[in-house]
Amino acid sequence: ANAQTAVLIKMEPEHDFGTSHPDIPQNEIRISAKSGVGRYVRYVYNLMEKDEKKFDEVTLKAAGRAMEKVVPLVEILKRRIKGLHQLNKVTSSTETREDGFERLIITLEIKLSKNKLTDDGIGYQEPIPESEVEEYKEHIEREDGPDGPAFQRGFRGGRGGRGFRGGRGFR
Repeated sequence: ANAQTAVLIKMEPEHDFGTSHPDIPQNEIRISAKSGVGRYVRYVYNLMEKDEKKFDEVTLKAAGRAMEKVVPLVEILKRRIKGLHQLNKVTSSTETREDGFERLIITLEIKLSKNKLTDDGIGYQEPIPESEVEEYKEHIEREDGPDGPAFQRGFRGGRGGRGFRGGRGFR
């Protein structure tokens, strides 16, 4: 298989994120168009903050429709993990299919690092101010607790249910 086709790895239900492939480093994450951004936020946060290795640098790669998911993902990560330097790189390559048809594959690679990146030329973004960073919390605690009024009201907040459902009709 061509190296560019590896970018489009389909995620397994165990949320592999493309890291079980022997040629892909553990801190390189292949973004899929099918998975939710929240799963990637949790995974990257655990890699950089909680994992026993605690990587200082993570590379996110996306191609095709997954590129529209990687940009908001990076913006969320920069607002949840303090001091992330960012380096963007766009590459393109062609792939020839068996039927002779050539297609262009554009890949977006974003490197996030806690340390200043050496290649800080085009595509480099410095960390956002710490005042704009809100530390990531895996579980949101409610003030009322599990037995308090917020829990008892239910998912929609209680009082009113589905809202006004009727009317007078025609007069």
